[in-house]
Amino acid sequence: MAKKTCMVCGAEIGVMSRKLQLKDGVVCKKCFKKMGVTLDDMKMIPAQMTLEELQQYLSQRDEETVYIENFKPTDNIGDIGKFNDDEEVALLSNSAYINSKAKHYTKFSYSQIVDYEILENGLSIAKGGIGRAAVGGILFGGAGAIVGASTRKQKEVCDSLQVKVTVKGYKDPAFFIKLISTGTKKDGIIYRLNMEIAQELASKFELIIEENKSKVHQQQENLGSATVDAADEIRKFKGLLDDGIITQEEFDAKKKQLLGL
Repeated sequence: MAKKTCMVCGAEIGVMSRKLQLKDGVVCKKCFKKMGVTLDDMKMIPAQMTLEELQQYLSQRDEETVYIENFKPTDNIGDIGKFNDDEEVALLSNSAYINSKAKHYTKFSYSQIVDYEILENGLSIAKGGIGRAAVGGILFGGAGAIVGASTRKQKEVCDSLQVKVTVKGYKDPAFFIKLISTGTKKDGIIYRLNMEIAQELASKFELIIEENKSKVHQQQENLGSATVDAADEIRKFKGLLDDGIITQEEFDAKKKQLLGL
């Protein structure tokens, strides 16, 4: 099998040598490490990405890293969710709350957050984004919000507790915040602390989603008002046309302008 040439430095790459396969060629280990490509990056970088697209990706990643390092939250939920309500940006970590090591955060704008769900042992115990969650405190009321407390026997051990956040404009449609990933007794403090974190996150997401809905509603109202105003203006110019004050061409041009065509 013929050796390949690194598209960055021009060196030959052995068949068994580590390399990064891109759409327009390959990059040797030395070069992609020098570019700052990590093992996590290599899992995310698709083969159809070009070298130029890779460089753009790395630049955006570095900018995001700097932003995250200098992020000033207005609201912290445990060490797993950081929120800045002024900039409308959330930093979320998918690592367990009980893990005290440095965490990796993913940046989301509030407008990306569509829905959320609390999952315990793989089953949904609370859903949001539909106006049914209560802000703060205890798990939410409303049909479908709690699955099971009164309909099935509760398992005494929690093997998995996570918050699923449905997002748009991300590489995956869902982001999972993992709070518990090993067997934890439900009558213990670790379970209670993490359940409180799950509820606080859910309440925060509910507020964000409701605010998103309010903004969309306001935009629709503004658009409706603008449409009415445009119609009134068109009627005025139609009167000028009928009176012979403006020409048909001038009327058509003004109509297009008012309708944004």
